[in-house]
Amino acid sequence: AGVVVNSKIMISGLCAGLTESQFRDKITPMGDIIKSRFSGVDVDIAHDGDVAAIWAYVEMGLGNVLGLSLGTGLGAGFTNKHGALTGFLCEIGKSLIDMHPDAPEHIHYHTRGPALHYLSQNAVFRLAKENSIEIDHIESPAERLRYIQKLAEDGNPKAREIFEKIGHYLAVAVVEFYDYFEMEHVVLFGRVTTGIAGEIILNIAKQVLNEKFKNVAQKVQLHLPVVQK
Repeated sequence: AGVVVNSKIMISGLCAGLTESQFRDKITPMGDIIKSRFSGVDVDIAHDGDVAAIWAYVEMGLGNVLGLSLGTGLGAGFTNKHGALTGFLCEIGKSLIDMHPDAPEHIHYHTRGPALHYLSQNAVFRLAKENSIEIDHIESPAERLRYIQKLAEDGNPKAREIFEKIGHYLAVAVVEFYDYFEMEHVVLFGRVTTGIAGEIILNIAKQVLNEKFKNVAQKVQLHLPVVQK
């Protein structure tokens, strides 16, 4: 997660606790370090979103694809019709999709309405509280997410509504992202899309696109990961 250029990790919020010299010596050249530890085996470092897009090209046969990973934050990657990365720095979670003055604020940049607050577990937890679903007794974020997803699987209407709203957010985000990428496909990854939650998000997003953004709906197909046999 972060900015990767020519297989070098240039920026990563995951390493915020390191000094600049520690980051430069141990993180930036991580590919070379791993390569030396494994007797020269080829190693390439890529942004997690880029890996998702490459996976969609290799395993699903999709070109001109935007891969979105809905997890702790929002990861993204894009490959052209030939399955090649284009050099976009796909920190797409910072893109603004909500112009409301009271929209959630980015913790570092203090901009309101960034996509990461709508297409990640952050959105799930915020909406859970709005829907009076108690999760404070669960310490681990991963367990909190699994708990809410299990409620949705069991038919809890308030839990299902959370993923329906995220589906609405996704549709709006796809319209916004299309202006940049003109992608033909969007593939959803990440633990927020696990199980019935992913199906709800996908179906609602398709519905909203078809009803409100027909021009984009005719050009972009949404998918969950499927391995071609």
